[in-house]
Amino acid sequence: MRFKFLLFTILLWSGAINAQDTINYLVITEYRGDNTNRSYLELTNMGDEPVQLNQFKIGHWGGGDRLDYATGKIIQADPDTWLPEDKELQPGESYVLAAVLEFGPKMFANGLEGYPERQTHPKMLEYADFHVHLAEAKGDDTDIITEGLQKHFNEQWGPGMNGFYIEQHLSNGDSIVIDQVNGMFTGEDGKNLNRVDGEGYDVAGVTEATGNSILIRRFNVKSGTLNFNKARGVGLDDSEWIPIPIHGQAWRAPMWTVGNHGDYSLDENTLVSDVIDVNFDSKTLTLPWGIRRGDDIMNYFEKKPGIGWEYIMAPDADSLTWAAQTGDQLLIYVCGNDLDRQAFDIVVEDPAANANMVVPVTNEDPEGNWRETIDGGYLEYPRVTQHESGNDTIWGTRGGIPYATRVDTLLLDRLEKPSNAEWEIVYASGVAKPDLSDGDILKVTAENGSEKEYFISVLPYRANGDAYLSAITYPDIPEFYKGLFGWIGDTIPGFDPQVSSYNVQVPLAVDGIPALIASKSDPNATVEVTRATSLSGTVEDRTINFEVTAEDDTTISNYSVVLNKEKNPNDLQPYEADPFFSEIVFNHMWSGTDFAEIVNPGNQPLDLSDYMIINTWASNAADAVSSDNANNWLSRYDKYIPGYKWASDESEWIVEPYTAKVDLAVNAIVQPGDVFVMGGINWDDCSWKEYPARTQLDVSFKHFESDCNTWENQWGEEISGDGMPFGKWIATRMYLLKILNDSIKQGLKPATDPNDFELIDVIGMAEGGRWKIGGQRTGVPVSLVRKPGIYQGNPVMGAPMGDTPEDAEYLFTDRNYWRNRGFGWPDQMYNIVSDIGKHFMNPPTHYMSTVGSVVYKVSEGYSLNEQ
Repeated sequence: MRFKFLLFTILLWSGAINAQDTINYLVITEYRGDNTNRSYLELTNMGDEPVQLNQFKIGHWGGGDRLDYATGKIIQADPDTWLPEDKELQPGESYVLAAVLEFGPKMFANGLEGYPERQTHPKMLEYADFHVHLAEAKGDDTDIITEGLQKHFNEQWGPGMNGFYIEQHLSNGDSIVIDQVNGMFTGEDGKNLNRVDGEGYDVAGVTEATGNSILIRRFNVKSGTLNFNKARGVGLDDSEWIPIPIHGQAWRAPMWTVGNHGDYSLDENTLVSDVIDVNFDSKTLTLPWGIRRGDDIMNYFEKKPGIGWEYIMAPDADSLTWAAQTGDQLLIYVCGNDLDRQAFDIVVEDPAANANMVVPVTNEDPEGNWRETIDGGYLEYPRVTQHESGNDTIWGTRGGIPYATRVDTLLLDRLEKPSNAEWEIVYASGVAKPDLSDGDILKVTAENGSEKEYFISVLPYRANGDAYLSAITYPDIPEFYKGLFGWIGDTIPGFDPQVSSYNVQVPLAVDGIPALIASKSDPNATVEVTRATSLSGTVEDRTINFEVTAEDDTTISNYSVVLNKEKNPNDLQPYEADPFFSEIVFNHMWSGTDFAEIVNPGNQPLDLSDYMIINTWASNAADAVSSDNANNWLSRYDKYIPGYKWASDESEWIVEPYTAKVDLAVNAIVQPGDVFVMGGINWDDCSWKEYPARTQLDVSFKHFESDCNTWENQWGEEISGDGMPFGKWIATRMYLLKILNDSIKQGLKPATDPNDFELIDVIGMAEGGRWKIGGQRTGVPVSLVRKPGIYQGNPVMGAPMGDTPEDAEYLFTDRNYWRNRGFGWPDQMYNIVSDIGKHFMNPPTHYMSTVGSVVYKVSEGYSLNEQ
């Protein structure tokens, strides 16, 4: 008994030592997680003793991660990373880690197209103690990357689905999580939910706050909390967090809450300015004319800690000017033990007698989004500097306003002067002209005669970089072909400017090699044509190449058209073949846009409604077929039979899951050598209809429709974001099965009995896990293309993927593949989908009863009378 008591005492004392060593007063005090590129994390020492940061690790939460609230032990999570600095954080001191992207802006500054001008606000570079450099999508070897930490910040993606934790590592080798944000361990077996219906979590009564707000910890929270679900509360009264709305992105300044944490309150000393008249009693701000809307107004106040703001344009204002207007409001948030929130009404005075500044005016777009333009803080041109002394400049993107901007355009449409001032252009050449030139001066004269000059920076003429074709046509095509077999008039089937390779069947009635004509998108581009030399030779002999060189003489695009002469049906030995997967594109543009292509390798029309496609995690075809998804309406198209569809409403689906119904909207007949393309397009700006590969689709399973918040398929039915027979993830399996039972297509039996199907092709790894082609793990986005020597499917799990590049049945290309071949942005991305809609395959000969010769020309028939 004494031994047991002694053992208990030792264990208790050991626990006390560990508890004493635990530093639970290093607290997450501010967090932004709506956007990877602008995420940041603020830590504050809320205790009375200094904290050595190098004994802590930072990690992120993902779906399925688990944390034991009672012990602070991580049960499952990705490996975490040590805090990067051997820094002693003093009591009350804050430490900020912020995501930084420098490569894109650097490339932009070098004059390269397709790169962002700004990714990180300069003020955030100033406020942050440590810059976490992220790996950038278009980066090369010069891209600065903070190894370790960047993976955690890369997981802070919208709308606020992930979060951070701090883990202390004790001297005895033990470790414990001391604080965390946005981890919701309320799922099955305590797993992290990672999402709520694909949106952020509500915090302090703010809907989806983790996706639309900065989260600031109340100052009276002195120690970390592991239960974020409880800490987020249902309102401001019971939440540990104060949400401040996020407005704009890289062009909006960070709040003054970043880098400090205290018990701040709103009072008459909060807004102090020697330019703006602050009446705290009446809650009004009286501004001189010329102060701009948005963040600019804050430049006229003394910077105070703990302050956030929101500029609100008057709802009835219709002015496109960036100048503040009477009726606008400035909403101030002050964060401390609680939130002080107050709207101040803005009153703008008439221009003073000495007012001689100018303010930009945005041009109203057709949708009237000028408010969003001003709120976002980004203006392409004209930008107007506001130096404290000396001359200012009127400029724009890449250093100047557009070449040959008209004087009237600038003065009447894009700038505003004080109503009591005058202005004129002083031409650098001394000669008045309708267009502006670099070096011209805008001189503004105030009512009292004081003058201010603005140097006008104008971009030089830039040669067009458009190296696209607008059409490839065959003017001599027989009239009866126009509008048939995919021809649009005399334009070749499936043409799209961003698709570079085509297969075109030459009608039997056409003599000679077709003289295809290339039409340039930019008339100043040039096209060099390499004509085909034969219709019966090699692929090279039958290929027409168009090399398009843009006006800038550096941007080049190549288009190729392979001509396939239509055979006389009397000379064609019938070959009816089963289809197989010919190409898979996964996560194109990192946007969840996916494609699956199935080819007819035979020379007879193929009815693809005799086959079913499935995408699932199931490791074998029988399990894949037998799943009925009766309780998962939005994922019903995990299985698909071309030419058929499932129930059109959920109530019918619950009663009759996977009961086929004829669908006249999809043509399931695939012509010889042609392909059937399934697609799911996720285009965040709702412009999916302009997505280039869309022209190749035979069936569309998803796109954003109406308000762009709902997934719909081409039948106008709601589905889940991955509710398709492809594109779920790059570690799932795809099955192509032949239907053996007529009852399936007649709707008499659900498509859930494995005995009704024969597996003819499969994609996936035998051991599970992420796809590897020839033993090599693929990048993302990626395109898998069946090698041209493959003419039939392979039903053995893992076999088509191969163990070596030689025995793999697929080739794969990703962005690095095209970038290493000299393609810039966006061609290195669009090339990944350039082969969608066609498949190049060596014609199969194993079935033929013909005579071949390398010496004699053999007649094309297959009878016993050939010559």
